[in-house]
Amino acid sequence: MIIDVKLNKTGIMKKLLLVSIIVIFYCCSKEDSTSKMENLVVYSYYTTAIGEYPYDNLYPASDGPITSADFYFFNAKDIVVPIQKDIITIDNLTDYSDYKSEVVGLLETQGKLKLSNGSVVNSIQIDIRNLDNGTYKRGYASTVVDAHNDDEWNDVLTKNAISLSIGEYLVVVIHGGHPYYCSEGYSYKTITITKDMPTSDRYITIVFPWDMHYKGYFDWIDNDGFYN
Repeated sequence: MIIDVKLNKTGIMKKLLLVSIIVIFYCCSKEDSTSKMENLVVYSYYTTAIGEYPYDNLYPASDGPITSADFYFFNAKDIVVPIQKDIITIDNLTDYSDYKSEVVGLLETQGKLKLSNGSVVNSIQIDIRNLDNGTYKRGYASTVVDAHNDDEWNDVLTKNAISLSIGEYLVVVIHGGHPYYCSEGYSYKTITITKDMPTSDRYITIVFPWDMHYKGYFDWIDNDGFYN
């Protein structure tokens, strides 16, 4: 009887050890699949709008001028209702600077997104990549036009090379104030980060409409001048 008891205990210990190994392997595999980082680059341009918002047409923007912008990222699962859309029509150009977007203001000052039901969602910290391939955390990515050359981005202030974990995100982009008549503009779209995603999907590009009579939300426009 004593021998049987020892054998049973030994069998139980072996089973527990096997279960422990399986659990550890599963957890490690799951962590590896979800923590994998993928590299992306963000760009921003502007183009002249034709007609009033929503625009009938846009001048081609594939070779259009660059512009400044800030890119905020949110976990898609946190966006349970649509984001707030500020539609701001301006009749008198002398009052242009007086019109402000609540969504843009909240993002600029607090990194939070206003949803249509009045609730707010915090943006996530993203990895900004350095030239030496090192990374550091930041609340948003940015493209900044050089103050001395409108055709180039400022190499120091522009932080547009980023890394994101595999998953689904909402990216919200607000205009950076240059040129002036794109101010307070913003748009958003959902992106999915996958393992070994195609090179073409690693570039996030947006085009802001240059419009002296409109501020606020607009449907996302890609760098070919087409609505996404």
